[in-house]
Amino acid sequence: MENEKCSCGEGCECCSNDEWDLAGELQKLSEEAWSNVVRRKMEAAIEKESGKKLDKVASLAVEHAMKEWKMWMENEKMEEKEVEEYEGKLDEAMGGK
Repeated sequence: MENEKCSCGEGCECCSNDEWDLAGELQKLSEEAWSNVVRRKMEAAIEKESGKKLDKVASLAVEHAMKEWKMWMENEKMEEKEVEEYEGKLDEAMGGK
C-alpha cells in the first residue's frame, strides 16, 4: 500500500511530513478509543453507585444556576445568604452536614 498525503490542507500535523504515518495515526485512535471505553465504564460505575445522589446534586446546581442567570438578566445580584443556603443544600445532598 502506498503512503498517502492527508488532504486536509497545509499546516496540519499530518501534512507537515512528506508521508502520512498510518500506523501512528491508528495508534493515536486506539489510545483515544481505549480512554473512551474506560471513561464510559467509569461513568456507568459512578451512576450505579451514586446516581440518585448525583441526580439531586445536578438538580440543585441547575436550579441555582437558573436563578443566577435570571438575576443577572435583571441586573440583580444574589445575596450572600442565598449562596450560603445553596452551598448548605449541596453539602446535605452529598452526605455532609
